Amino acid sequence: LEAEAESGNCRKFFQLIRATGSKKSGVSEAICEDDEMPITNIHRRLGRLAEFFE
Repeated sequence: LEAEAESGNCRKFFQLIRATGSKKSGVSEAICEDDEMPITNIHRRLGRLAEFFE
């Protein structure tokens, strides 16, 4: 990786990072209302998170 970074070959460098980097996790944390329905509105999600941390 360091050799590619120093050589200036950005395309090869980013391909190596992508190939050797961690994969995206399949687990996500859903934010739900009191009735267990997931919240899809971003403003409501942020409000719910703010309520949680108060």
